[in-house]
Amino acid sequence: MPTQTTDDLLDRKELINKLENDCAEETVLLELINPLKPEHQSRNTEVDTNEVRRLADDFRERIAHGKKALKKRVYLEYTGIPGNPRYDRVDGNHRIEGSQLAGLDTIEAWVFPKGYFERIGIPKRAAQISLNEEPFGKGQTKDELEKAAKAIFSTSYIGSNVENLKTWLVGQQTRYSDDELKKIAKRVAKTFREGIVRKDEGKYKLRQYIGDNDTTSKEDKQRHQTTWLNENWDKKNGRPWALNASTPGMFSKIVGSIYNSLTTQNVKRDPATKYYPSNRPRNSIVFHVKLSASYAADREKLKEAYAKRLKEMATLIADHDIPIDAIYRYPVSLTQEDMKKPVLLWSKAKGYAKDVFFS
Repeated sequence: MPTQTTDDLLDRKELINKLENDCAEETVLLELINPLKPEHQSRNTEVDTNEVRRLADDFRERIAHGKKALKKRVYLEYTGIPGNPRYDRVDGNHRIEGSQLAGLDTIEAWVFPKGYFERIGIPKRAAQISLNEEPFGKGQTKDELEKAAKAIFSTSYIGSNVENLKTWLVGQQTRYSDDELKKIAKRVAKTFREGIVRKDEGKYKLRQYIGDNDTTSKEDKQRHQTTWLNENWDKKNGRPWALNASTPGMFSKIVGSIYNSLTTQNVKRDPATKYYPSNRPRNSIVFHVKLSASYAADREKLKEAYAKRLKEMATLIADHDIPIDAIYRYPVSLTQEDMKKPVLLWSKAKGYAKDVFFS
């Protein structure tokens, strides 16, 4: 039989099959089950006391009719040591609380061995969500699913991979559409990514900008390249075109947009000279290089990255009379630059300008 991989276990059915195969049937003394803690449940709320009372009444009635109290075993994880057996809750909090209220001494359980979830590399929270088989409409809310998704995103199970998280979320029993669940995955990935950006910025004192496709929180807005331009750009420098120069093909895409913009304004090249009129609308590129941890830690590598992209763009503009008048970069040094002023690196009129920070 083929060995299961972590990718296989992103599938809810595969995960449940593994969980069911890896646990053992036991009759457990209720007094040995540890008290309820937040990490023992996948819900944002405490246990529902009305549901606990209902279950307690149901258990007493079933016992009175000669039946087993529980229709389905609960899931526990062994956490004790020799001579002192203890169990943590995995799934079935209401049934455990209901059994205690009904005055039962024991409960039927599926028990995972000690350290099981760490050993197989599956977060307990992921297993709890998958094991929750509540009827339609009573499962986890979006907030609860998102909380769980955040908790497992950076684990080896998901690997900080948004596609893995989408697969996991879509596979769960929920009341939500695939599109709604995929949006949760994207939101979790974005939040995680922005947290890394903030951490690196605090460590290296270098700003990292993010693209137009990200929606940032208020405290992150100065990292958003278009928001930064809206708040800090001087219109006398022409129309600014934001560019992540680390993305292949983006410069060509922006040049195409500039041509289309001029065409829409009926600004054309002179048929005889092939040049644009001198009074055409001004355009400026404002770019940033996406910082990796190695660039952020090595100023020389960062300097080389900016210089390389600048030279490529300036050469193309000059050789092909592209209607771009200047190239700026976003300020990057939190300690040595004015973070509200773009840095001029090249202009069609004067050529290259000195970059003080990278000199």
